[in-house]
Amino acid sequence: MNQLPDYRLLQRDYLLQIARAMTARLDLREVLALVIRYAVEITNGRAGVIAMRQADGRFEVVAGYGLEEQYLDSLHPLLERVPRLLPPDEPAAWNTPQLERRLRLLASHLPKSFAQVLALPLAMHDELIGVLFVFRSAGAAMFTPLDTQLLTAFADQAAIAIQNANLYAEMAVQAGELRHLYDFSVSILRASDRKTALELTTEHAAIAGPSEWLAILRWDVASERFVERIYRGRVPERLGEAALATLDEPSRALLQREAPPQIIANLSEDETAPAVLRRAGFRSAVGVPIRGATRPLGVLWAASIRSNAYSPADVRLLITFTQYLGLALDRFNFLERLAARERQLATVVEHSPVGMLLLNVNGRVVVQNPVLQTLTGWPQEALARVQVGDLLQLEDETGRQIPVPLPSGETPVTIQGYLRRHAGTRGAYVQVTITALLSAAGTVEGYVANVVDLTAYKESENAKGAFLAGLSHELKTPLALIRGFAETLRYPQVHQDEKLYHESLDVILTETDHLTEMVNQLLQAARLQARALTLDLDQVALGPLLHKLVEEFRQTYPTHLWQVEVADELPTITGDPMRLREVFQNLLSNAVKYSDPHSLIRVEAAPTRGGVRASISDEGVGIAPENQQRLFQRFFRASDRADGTGLGLYMSKAIVEAHGGTIGVESEPGQGSTFTVELPRSPARELQGTEGTRGN
Repeated sequence: MNQLPDYRLLQRDYLLQIARAMTARLDLREVLALVIRYAVEITNGRAGVIAMRQADGRFEVVAGYGLEEQYLDSLHPLLERVPRLLPPDEPAAWNTPQLERRLRLLASHLPKSFAQVLALPLAMHDELIGVLFVFRSAGAAMFTPLDTQLLTAFADQAAIAIQNANLYAEMAVQAGELRHLYDFSVSILRASDRKTALELTTEHAAIAGPSEWLAILRWDVASERFVERIYRGRVPERLGEAALATLDEPSRALLQREAPPQIIANLSEDETAPAVLRRAGFRSAVGVPIRGATRPLGVLWAASIRSNAYSPADVRLLITFTQYLGLALDRFNFLERLAARERQLATVVEHSPVGMLLLNVNGRVVVQNPVLQTLTGWPQEALARVQVGDLLQLEDETGRQIPVPLPSGETPVTIQGYLRRHAGTRGAYVQVTITALLSAAGTVEGYVANVVDLTAYKESENAKGAFLAGLSHELKTPLALIRGFAETLRYPQVHQDEKLYHESLDVILTETDHLTEMVNQLLQAARLQARALTLDLDQVALGPLLHKLVEEFRQTYPTHLWQVEVADELPTITGDPMRLREVFQNLLSNAVKYSDPHSLIRVEAAPTRGGVRASISDEGVGIAPENQQRLFQRFFRASDRADGTGLGLYMSKAIVEAHGGTIGVESEPGQGSTFTVELPRSPARELQGTEGTRGN
């Protein structure tokens, strides 16, 4: 068995020790320093350098041994020709004459004492990753094939060690980027507004990359312009806001064509680059569009004072920053739209003319609007943890409670009843409509309840019922009299009694007039409802009209006390005499109906600045305050004390208003009532000088 010579064993052991020492290190700078030192030592060299291939293909000195810094700096631009001079996959050794001939420029930048150089390619997976140079002084032995073999064996281990260190360095960078991105993602999710999110993005991008200056231009889709600008880093003072605004155009181009990031390796050589960045002294830049889920949101610009400053990893990191920023801006836009929608909803709820109530999915009260608060009497602060059935307690006419169910689907629930107020008293008659708020998936997310006050409608229906009952009574009495006396006239003996005969005819005629009057009232009420009241205008002396009416009532109702105070200088007014007579006849009739015999009824009239004021007062039962506003509604009667259709005051108000006047009442229960009519000298302009004119 052949045995290696002792010096070969020593060399092998030494190479193994060197390999272990190099591969045990993971810091790239330490590994490179060890590689060049060991390369010089095992070849008995004087000095050495390592030039590594960069991402752009250039070679750059990354480590040296035995050379002063000035020589290392001067070698950077001289290494571009070296790869072309190296034989493929094998080392090359040159002596001084060869250096003078082949690398004259390189030789001129080395110390004069160097006479030889051994150049060794460093390769991984058949790819050149760098070149190792070892120098010997003048007078030293020439590099031998053995030196070349040793260095070649060493180079394989050196390449592995360098590659491991590179991988570790990349992993460390990636881990740092991940930590940085995590910190950034946490920070931007906690950002309370857009400006903070933009500032955080520029801050983290400045820390994580080679940028000396960053800018974010936020785009508003609605107005189609940049609405906010955030800058980080300093630019020359001569470049003010106006100059920086010139970034808008290239930024707009990036957004409109939905382009990938614009990477500008050398600003001075790229005509499409923003001129303002070149004037600011920057040498490379990157423009990255910021996009949301469905729309462009802005552009991020990063600039450096170095050429080729941005590696693919730097660009990827900037893209990641903009993606996080896009998510944050989308969130702010969504929250803004949601807040606007909530404000709109709050405005609708707040100013809705009907009561509105928002409920959560469990039927618990969230908020009620002011109208509903007035109806329920529940203060907003008392609604915590209150269910809809507690707030909306409904009951029927008999006081029996009506349940308020929640809808289970799209069909709303509608119920009516009297609302029990917070104080426990019966309130308005309402209609409650509860509608489920459904998600896109069809699940219930809450409820909205509309509460409409139907009290006036209910009272109107009740008044109609009372009116029909009263009308039936009013019609029944005269019809019974007419029928009775008509049947009496059928007997022959009645015709022989002239007095009885004429009394029977008088009763029939009187009750027929009564029926005719009621029918006329109903027809007038229908005309008023259809706004078809007509006025036959003429000059009316209100004083004589009032005196005549009072005299007629005095003869009909002699047990009442009558007092008339009409001013002598009462002016003549333009109006419909028959309609005005009807108004005051209704008022006098009511005064008689709702006051006791021997009580005083006072009629007064006086001129005003624009017309006449007339009032009729009694000492009757009076009118409750809650009834006074409804007194002039159709079919309403404040008391069951007297019969009637409940149309008299309704028609009186319509006639007075058709004349451009007003009618009102002052009353206290048990103290009597005063009705006051104010009429202008002439009705509204469109009624003047015409007959058969339509009023209100």
